[in-house]
Amino acid sequence: MAATEPRTFAIQALGHVVLRVRSIARSEPFYRDILGLQVRERVPGRAVFFTCGQQHHDLAIFEIGEDAPPPEDHRVGLYHVALKLPDFAQLKAAYQHCKASGANIVGMNHHGNSKSVYIKDPDGIEIELYCDVEGERGTEETLRRELEA
Repeated sequence: MAATEPRTFAIQALGHVVLRVRSIARSEPFYRDILGLQVRERVPGRAVFFTCGQQHHDLAIFEIGEDAPPPEDHRVGLYHVALKLPDFAQLKAAYQHCKASGANIVGMNHHGNSKSVYIKDPDGIEIELYCDVEGERGTEETLRRELEA
């Protein structure tokens, strides 16, 4: 679909992301304790709003029930949510914390401009933890060695 009139607005920033989860009781500890997001507000039995500290909420989860189907890899929709860390030392700490916590680590990548670790939440929603870096692309094996050192 093409715009029919000149655009007279500009998006300032991505405001927040809202995810549907099966169970608040299962998902809240993942986002709070494993990822370290701060709980800003709870709507009991319905939603939890998390912040990184700068705005009311950066990410929210809404409960839709245990019978909800899981995310599917080959379906239109959300691929992953990326959470930025300030530097590689923080990414390494996050990776080691996720590993020690039993988080489902599903991959990692050295994109050249960033290094990333991919995990899945209790419902299979993919979360990318990343930091910006300079340099050339690297291999998953090289990044794994750096994170494990």
